[in-house]
Formats: sequence, structure tokens, C-alpha cells
Amino acid sequence: MPGAGEATHRPATRVLLDITRLMGRGLRASPTGIDRVEFAYLDHLIGRHDIALEFVEAGDFGLRLLPREVGLTLRDRTAANWGVAETGVSAAYGRTLRFLGLEAPPPTAAGARSDAVAGASAWLRRAAGQLAGSLSNRPEGIAGAIYINVAHSNLTAPALPRWLQRSGVRPVFLIHDLIPITHPEYCRPGHAELHRRRMATVAAHADLVITNSAYTRDVFLAHVAEAGLRQPRTEVALLGIEAQFQTGRGSLPAPAPTVPYFVVLGTIEPRKNHLLLLPLWRDMVERLGPDAPRLVLVGRRGWENENVVDYLDRCPALRAHVHEAGGLTDAEVAALMRGAAAVLVPSFVEGFSLPLVEAEALGADVIASDIAVHREVAGAGARLLSPLDGLGWLRAIEGLARGDRGARLPVEPGVPEAMTWPAHFRVLDRFLTRMHD
Repeated sequence: MPGAGEATHRPATRVLLDITRLMGRGLRASPTGIDRVEFAYLDHLIGRHDIALEFVEAGDFGLRLLPREVGLTLRDRTAANWGVAETGVSAAYGRTLRFLGLEAPPPTAAGARSDAVAGASAWLRRAAGQLAGSLSNRPEGIAGAIYINVAHSNLTAPALPRWLQRSGVRPVFLIHDLIPITHPEYCRPGHAELHRRRMATVAAHADLVITNSAYTRDVFLAHVAEAGLRQPRTEVALLGIEAQFQTGRGSLPAPAPTVPYFVVLGTIEPRKNHLLLLPLWRDMVERLGPDAPRLVLVGRRGWENENVVDYLDRCPALRAHVHEAGGLTDAEVAALMRGAAAVLVPSFVEGFSLPLVEAEALGADVIASDIAVHREVAGAGARLLSPLDGLGWLRAIEGLARGDRGARLPVEPGVPEAMTWPAHFRVLDRFLTRMHD
């Protein structure tokens, strides 16, 4: 026993962070919102020296532990690939500048980043594969450890509920949305049932559920009540944004073309409501000709989007006025947003809304759909309109394109403290402290 005045040494809290999503997606050039969240957790937990952090990945036969150097390398390589500290420009950004009628510097980022990505991907897979040969596929002896899953990954894998049940870990889940359940018409067939299974796993096993908004919390709790599921402890922690999207932190100048342009961020999928905007753009092109504003769609093509793709691929009037930009770095996206007449966010439904928050942080004008989560997170500088009000959107867009004084709302650049990563992680850190005490 410790003598008088001696402190009892407690081992550091063991934390298992599930990095399955980043292992498969972190080395892609263009991250989604969920990718960003898993990266933020990875970066935050690596920086905590009072915990015993380990990494897990789901494989074909269940979860397996990964060596610490895999997580560290994944963090560094992902940051480099997303252009978190990028000062050059990619070929994709050069094409976007030329679309806007601007001179594009020679690409300096894309080639080096591509080579680095290929090397990093091979190293990560090799390191993970070597470890799988020397450790059990399912980590054992970890009762009381905190298992953190923030990407909806693996939640329908049959091995996960069994492992959660018998391992004795204390699970923490972050829920981004319940859109496949509440709005299945915007999702791929079968995803509603898939998401119900995810939520059932969360409800049955979670010690803590973190939601990215009060809206998501309310929808989650309503779902578990209606489904007769266990109601776990649930707390709201709004998401933070990256440094590149904070005013004054950009490493690239904002484009300044003679013809104004607007930006839409997000995967091209039905719920993002691109189909509201494209007919409006065709109308403006027919009326205004070459003076019509430009539209830059930042995001890859998703699913169930045939009508949107028809506009993009088969409408001659839009070819000189609508541009798809994929594979941009964070610095490039932030520069585009700063130079835009406005960032447009016409979604029918969201769990959070990173593009809206990022745009306001940069001081950009925003026109967004009048939906519950936008009312929760939008600042005074965002104009909220019904996602069905085509004429209202057209008037607002044309007013900003003309530079009408009355079209702009007062914009205060900056990030509310509640929408910073330190504020978000206070919820997690309180839980980790409570588990250690």
C-alpha cells in the first residue's frame, strides 16, 4: 500500500479510436464532412498525453488493433493530402480559375501529393497487414477501455455488437444524422434499414452518444423512443471547422473575376437540392447571356442523381456557366468561398451544415435553405429561404450578382465559440475524465 502522503498511481485511461473510415478514405483528395470529423478526433486524441491511445480497424473478421505509428502516419499523411498546409495549387484548381476567366498558375500541388498518397497508402496497408499476422484479429483484455466510433463505420457488421457485448469496453458514438430513416427518398435503396440497424447498435451499447446538433439529438431520441430502444446518455457537441476556413487564415488569395460566381459545396446527391439551382442558372443564361453569373459545384457526383447529371452533361446552355470542381485542397476551397458572391446551401435536410458554418466564418454571403438545423447554426449573415422557393432563390442570387446594396445582409466573419473543436471536445474530455476518476 502507498505510504502516508504518497499518491496512488492510476494507469492512463485506455482509448480505442476506430479509424476504419480514414484508413479507406483519408488518402482521398476531397474529404467529406464525416471524414473531417474522424480526422479531428484522431488529431485531438493524439495530442492528449494523459490517455493510452490505440487504434482499431474493422476487417473481414472483426476488429483488429493497429500499431500507434499507423495512426500517427495516417494523421500526417491525411493532413498533407487534404492540403491543410498547402501553398501551391492543384491542376483542378487551375481549371476552376480558367473557368472563371482568370489566369491559372502552373500546378504545384497535385503531382507531389499524388506520389505521396500512393506511398502512404502502401505503407499503411503494409504496416496494418504485418500487425494482423502477429496479433489476434479481435483485441481482448480491454474491459473498461473507451471505444470511440465517430463515422457510423462498422455499425452494421455482425462482429461489432458481439465484440461490444463481450469485451467490456465503454463505447462512445457520434451520430451525424438519421436522414436514411427520416428521409429515405434521398438515399440509396436499402439504406433506411441499414441505418436502423446502426442506430439499434448505438442505442444498445453506448455509454455516451454525441450528436452534432440539437436537431440530430432530437431526431435520434425520437427514433429510439418510437422504436422501443434503450435511450443512452446523449449530449450535443456542435462541430468545429478547420483553420483554413477561419478568416485571415487562408494561404491562397480569393479569385476576383470580372463576372461574379457562386459556390455550392457537397456531394451531388438528391438531398443537396442541386436541381433547384440548375434550372435557375439556365434561365439566367438565356436572359443575361455571357453576363450571367458562374456556378462552381465543389464535390463529386454521388447517387440517385440522374436528373442533375442530365443537366450537367446534356444542357449546352450551362456548359460555359456551371463547372464541377473535384479534388480541391482545403486552401483552394476556402479561397473560392472567400471570392464568391455567395455560398449556396439549398439542402432539403442536414444533420449539421459545415459549408454554411465555414462560409460564415470566412465572411462570405450565404443563401441557405430554411430548415431546422440551419436555423440552429446559421448566423445573422445567412439568408434562409425555403428549398422549394425557386423564385425567391433567383431574386436573391441575381441581387447579389448585381451587387445590390439591399441584397447583402451584415456579415461578421468569425467562428462562434460553440462551433470550435475545443468546445466540441470538452464534451468528450469530460466523459474521459469521469471514466478515469
